[in-house]
Amino acid sequence: MENSISLGKYFEVVDKRYVCGDKRGKGKRVELWTIRDRRGEDVGEVYWHGPRRQYCFSPATPFVVFNADRLEKLAKFLRSIREKQN
Repeated sequence: MENSISLGKYFEVVDKRYVCGDKRGKGKRVELWTIRDRRGEDVGEVYWHGPRRQYCFSPATPFVVFNADRLEKLAKFLRSIREKQN
């Protein structure tokens, strides 16, 4: 994707789209980003989590494993989204 955002050498944000805030297709539209690894496999998604009142990462499978460096890259991306909202 030409508009991808690099999250270091292992991850990139490859898709940004808008989805409805609830499962019934009603409510506020929120941004959702897809995170992929360098092999092109989905690692997870970043989206607005209403109960936490912030953007959060949700892994694609329970078998996603991160080390401290990769977690920091992801945390930096989450902070950048939050700063743009303010």
